[in-house]
Amino acid sequence: MANRWAARTPSVDSPAPEAPLKAPDKMPMRLPSHRDPVSLALAPLRRLREDWRDPLLRNGYALIINVGATSVLGLLYWVLAARLYSPAEVGVGNAAISLMQLLAGIGGQLTFAAALARFIPRAGGGSRRLAFFSYLLAGSAGVAVSLVYIAVIHIHVGFFNRIPAVLGHSWLLAAALGASVTVWCLFALQDAVLTGIRQAVWIPVENGLYGVVKIGMLVALAHVTQHYGIFTSFTLPAFIALFPTNYFIFRRLLPRHMRASATEPVGVSVRSIRRFMGGDYLGTVLFMATGTLLPVLILARLGKAEAGYFASAYLIIYALDLVTVNLGVALMVEGAMDRSLLRHHAATVIRRILAIIGPAVAVLVLFAPRVLGVFGHAYAVHGSGLLRLLAVAVLAKAVTSLYIALSRVERRVGQIAFWQAVLLLSITGLSWWLMGRFGIDGVGLGYLVSQVVVAFCLLPSIFKILGRKEPVAAGAE
Repeated sequence: MANRWAARTPSVDSPAPEAPLKAPDKMPMRLPSHRDPVSLALAPLRRLREDWRDPLLRNGYALIINVGATSVLGLLYWVLAARLYSPAEVGVGNAAISLMQLLAGIGGQLTFAAALARFIPRAGGGSRRLAFFSYLLAGSAGVAVSLVYIAVIHIHVGFFNRIPAVLGHSWLLAAALGASVTVWCLFALQDAVLTGIRQAVWIPVENGLYGVVKIGMLVALAHVTQHYGIFTSFTLPAFIALFPTNYFIFRRLLPRHMRASATEPVGVSVRSIRRFMGGDYLGTVLFMATGTLLPVLILARLGKAEAGYFASAYLIIYALDLVTVNLGVALMVEGAMDRSLLRHHAATVIRRILAIIGPAVAVLVLFAPRVLGVFGHAYAVHGSGLLRLLAVAVLAKAVTSLYIALSRVERRVGQIAFWQAVLLLSITGLSWWLMGRFGIDGVGLGYLVSQVVVAFCLLPSIFKILGRKEPVAAGAE
């Protein structure tokens, strides 16, 4: 690649023009230096414009913009929740949302989303059919998991009495939680389709509108129901957003994608998708459980207020995690399109991750009390140590996210499941043990130690994958 900063000079093979000897002072006018202040100031814009022409970076930047927009709106949402609701109600609301997301993960939400993003780029004329059946299967799985949960929390015998009914044992509330699981399963597939067909630029628009409506509903419900306002405002706008978003996807974007890829050979089979999902399901459930079980465990052992303090800190960390996860998804899409460029794309993604995540982690470590202060004084006092530990862990988790993206390109989903199981057991086990000794900071310590150990274990595998001239695929597509 040519150096963008180098000045353009005449070719040595072409005859040099005869310039007047008496006008050497005009040479700088004809060959301006790229080091002048204007050029230096415009260089980032030129670089961004060139990056935007790259499908990998365009998709990646769109997903990062989505993370930024949703994180800002999410931060405002939880700041308002902390101001309008008590810490106990924030803890209950966050635990209910986490349980809903865990049940959606058990229903295969992340597996269907990963499969769509992985295979729809090469589905050609079958893209719309693949998306439709993914929606149908994901919705059905969400309904099945919801019915099982509703039945289980109403069995008042032995072990079943210990299963948390976060919103209570009312049949109506259980049905509401179950319906939200189905909605959440479908809500995630929209972004997967948009990413897979290289239309991720629409994701910030969709999620931005969802975030605005969610905030408005949170404020309105604070004067109606304190106990259920957070959970309702989080889930109901997602249901509303399903209809216009999917109308736009199925009527305009998917047909456009199918026309553009009509001449390309279709490299997707039902068998390859089934194998991918069968192996990836366990890994995605374990990944989901790692983050969603922690609020429930904290609620059970430390109480509602501590669960609220954890929710505010983890909200910030989750936004940083999404940067690496979404860049990994963009890497997976481009790796599926052309495996020969995997190493080049991976190097590009690594540079962007370091440029974004490194400064953000430094800010959180140095100014944790001020960052959490926006939620309230109590959050800054009780959550600053936790936030610092979780922030450092983001750097280690970025290694895991990169490994998952590379392994999905090569369809080594069994290895993903193994390492996600290691993370789940180590994080929940260490956190449960350490929170009994160090309180909420023990959760951060257990999380950090687990992420660092797993990252060091995965580095040799990442170097091995990137060291190959051609990725090794687990069978034909």
